[in-house]
Amino acid sequence: MTPPKKIKTAVVSPRPDIAALAGQSLPASNPRVYTGAAAFISAAVSNPPDLAVVDMDLPDISGRDLVLVLRRNAKTSGMLIAAVSWGAKSPAEVSAGLDTGADEYFILPRDSAMMGPRLANLLAARALRGGDAGDRPEKPAKIGRLEVNIVSRTAALKGRELSLTALEFDMLLYFSRNSGRVVSRGTLVQQVWKNELGVNLRSVDKRIEILRKKLTGSGVNINTVFGLGYIFKA
Repeated sequence: MTPPKKIKTAVVSPRPDIAALAGQSLPASNPRVYTGAAAFISAAVSNPPDLAVVDMDLPDISGRDLVLVLRRNAKTSGMLIAAVSWGAKSPAEVSAGLDTGADEYFILPRDSAMMGPRLANLLAARALRGGDAGDRPEKPAKIGRLEVNIVSRTAALKGRELSLTALEFDMLLYFSRNSGRVVSRGTLVQQVWKNELGVNLRSVDKRIEILRKKLTGSGVNINTVFGLGYIFKA
């Protein structure tokens, strides 16, 4: 897949090698580079890019905190975010980065060769769905008694926002789009965890157990189908 011709990209990193690699991965976009989070947040709120490449090891605040800030702001919540780290990272650290709402996670220099194609796929998929980071209206949807906003990635019950991680929100969306169908644990690993390293079927069960508790009173049920997986009803 190829990305749309006109895209706005930004790199948030003090490391010249990360900025250079992002530029090489999407040469047509000529990304703007920010060495810290504060300057980027100010610019992004007024003119959000389509894609932000965020260093998880920023000097002012952590990359994870920056992603959380971006996902919580209505002006920046819809942008694509690629998290990057230089050097070895554990599966738990990668999982934590994705849990905040990043769309991709690259460990450099290991993933350098795949960075361009995977970013291009993200942008092309966004173009096919229609809508850019700054122009998608917020249209809350109903799932059971929940009011769900896909753009800001929030779910509220009677006006009270639920404290959902990015992964829990993704699970809620995936289940709702497959309501009434049995979904196996393996399918969840493929479709929600994206075959993330270190994830096992027990991890899936524990995550669903936590999500069930958070959805108490919402009219949403995730029932276990013994030996097969789960079925969602709202």
